[in-house]
Amino acid sequence: MYRRAKIIEKVLLGKKTTYEIPVEFPEKIELKINMKAAKDLKIKIDKNIISIASEVIE
Repeated sequence: MYRRAKIIEKVLLGKKTTYEIPVEFPEKIELKINMKAAKDLKIKIDKNIISIASEVIE
């Protein structure tokens, strides 16, 4: 987080342009599904999606 703050500081102070900022990608992507919230919102989640979820909260 500190690194991002320093980059933002440089952009805001005009020391760097947005084109000079390196692109970062997440190392890990997680899918968490809250089944109670989905049920309360009347959202049906396909079993295939549930099977690939990192975590399913009941």
